[in-house]
Amino acid sequence: MSILGFFLEVIILNNEKIFLLYANNFDVNKKEIKRKINHSLRVSKLCKSIALDLNLADDLIYLAEFIGLVHDIGRFVQWEKYQTFDDLKSEDHALLGLQVLFKNKEINRFKIDHKWDKTIYSALKNHNQYKISDETKDIDLLMSKILRDADKTDILYMIKINDIVLEDNESITSDVKNEFLSKESIDHTKVKSFSDKVLLKLAFVFDINYKWTLKYIEKENIIDEIYNNLIYKNKIKYYYNYVKK
Repeated sequence: MSILGFFLEVIILNNEKIFLLYANNFDVNKKEIKRKINHSLRVSKLCKSIALDLNLADDLIYLAEFIGLVHDIGRFVQWEKYQTFDDLKSEDHALLGLQVLFKNKEINRFKIDHKWDKTIYSALKNHNQYKISDETKDIDLLMSKILRDADKTDILYMIKINDIVLEDNESITSDVKNEFLSKESIDHTKVKSFSDKVLLKLAFVFDINYKWTLKYIEKENIIDEIYNNLIYKNKIKYYYNYVKK
């Protein structure tokens, strides 16, 4: 690691402390709040791993790690206000996060160069969208892709360890089935049943950008474990095999 890399590692640890201080403004005894804190810390490390595999410069590795840390900062306000993490029943948590960071100026508490504000804004805005905006270019596009990979991977990991529990006891709607078999990520507004939601999560692999991410998902047996956790496996077996292929 270069001297700059070591220096930036120290700063990211500082930023983690600042992030935790922010999260402590909410009820950290709630399992939902704890889950989002742990998710954010893991996504930050996954962003770093992807950036390292891409041989990015030290400052860009640090930027990716920071973006992963704050990508869900809007979730805390969302839970406090609505008692749900369902954007369709509350507000878009990415937009809430942008409000927290830029309108409420929480970003000024962190050690991050403001020259990256546009890239941070773009990555957060894109991270939970069906597709990355066509207007996203260059470094903004790179960081958006890294974040989306890391975020999806950790959501799948949380399902694997039953931190998020999927039910699968209903029929699969035709729109969701067709999108899945087209090897497309699934528009969450089309999800109508519990089994649709299982396909929504499995379809994350169709929207992965980097080989490192796919190798990580395979190495950790994430898809296999998700399938093994399901009760009604026969309903999902065909789609599980489709993803594995």
